[in-house]
Amino acid sequence: MHVSLLGLLLAHHVRQAPVFEYKDTEKKVIIQKLFEQEMPKGTSVKISPLIKGKASVRVERTKFELMLMGVLTPLGCTYRYEAGTFNIIPKA
Repeated sequence: MHVSLLGLLLAHHVRQAPVFEYKDTEKKVIIQKLFEQEMPKGTSVKISPLIKGKASVRVERTKFELMLMGVLTPLGCTYRYEAGTFNIIPKA
């Protein structure tokens, strides 16, 4: 049975508090913390230098892809998964 790397990464769960929340925090820090807390160590993520400013987010812990979109959408961002790397970019 073939399982993609993305599928394995998105299925990963870390047991923590039921809510991922940051208040008045740099957007890049929020994104970095999401990956540090919710994905396996060594997951490749690249954040565009165009992502700037502070924000507040609060999402329930669930499947990573749902959390990722729950965090990125209010930050005005989206992502592309290319060649094993999550590329975080501003929404067009």
